[in-house]
Amino acid sequence: SIIIITLSIYYLKYFYCNDNREIINQKIHELESNFYKINEEEIKKFRKINSDNKLIENYTFTKSNHPDISVIITIHNQAHCIHKCIRSIQNQSLKNLEIILIDDCSTDNSTETIEQFSKMDKRIILINHDKNEGTIKSRTDGIRLAKGKYITIIDGDDALIHQNILNNSLIIANLGNIDVVEFKVSMYTHGIFRGILNNYEIYQIVYQPQLRTKFFKNGKIKVNERPIISRSICFKLIRNEIFQRAIINIGPKYTEDFITNYEDTIMIVAIFQTAKSYYLMKDKGYYYSRDDKRGRFPSLKNKTCKPNDKIKDMSHIKFLQ
Repeated sequence: SIIIITLSIYYLKYFYCNDNREIINQKIHELESNFYKINEEEIKKFRKINSDNKLIENYTFTKSNHPDISVIITIHNQAHCIHKCIRSIQNQSLKNLEIILIDDCSTDNSTETIEQFSKMDKRIILINHDKNEGTIKSRTDGIRLAKGKYITIIDGDDALIHQNILNNSLIIANLGNIDVVEFKVSMYTHGIFRGILNNYEIYQIVYQPQLRTKFFKNGKIKVNERPIISRSICFKLIRNEIFQRAIINIGPKYTEDFITNYEDTIMIVAIFQTAKSYYLMKDKGYYYSRDDKRGRFPSLKNKTCKPNDKIKDMSHIKFLQ
């Protein structure tokens, strides 16, 4: 009788949980159908507005002690494009943000550009490295400071192209109590649209263990079993606690060392060891630039950067296994 009662409770819980998940999925689908869809012409217009290298006039952004989202941006010699990234965040309909910028020892005027924006935008927090620490260390510094319920990471040469993308993704995350919400990515080279980076069709919240075993599979896999979740840490809204746990799990050996390869993979593997749920939105929200402008903007004479030994042998990163 004890076995029968136990099994009955298990099956009732299973079916109730599944029914509840179906209801949540249906509500999210209804929400998404009512979200404003951005088209290519609007994206071009939005990019043109953001490309203006000056402050948004007659608007002062105030700091919040309880931001909904912490936006983390890593920069290294990106004075030519960082204003586009910042302006695209300032143009978001969701204003209760904090913007954490980590300047990884730029030798151009990236820092000066950010400081100009910070005069009118009190949400901006600037961290300056006195030597080149690398992307994963820069992101980790930002994550440790983040106060938002959720965190999103943007590369300094990219931008957000939908004014409502942070607001919409936050609504979905809160409604479904979802750990990771990803939005679609538009790839551009020299301003020319090249396609959607993560153009998959899932249409449901993915939970563990399927999230780890089916949708984020490692090792040798068949073509029709390829992982569908992007290994990039960008264009995702991720719960703050998940990020904090991830950098602890990664450990100081990888977060503090200068690592030049697998920065995204190291962090995203740690995220999906802990995250319990994932959802991919239908909306395009992230502008991914494949332009390479390194070397076109020489260092300023009065700026130098302390050298940092790079890790050349990546075979010791057993964490990825």
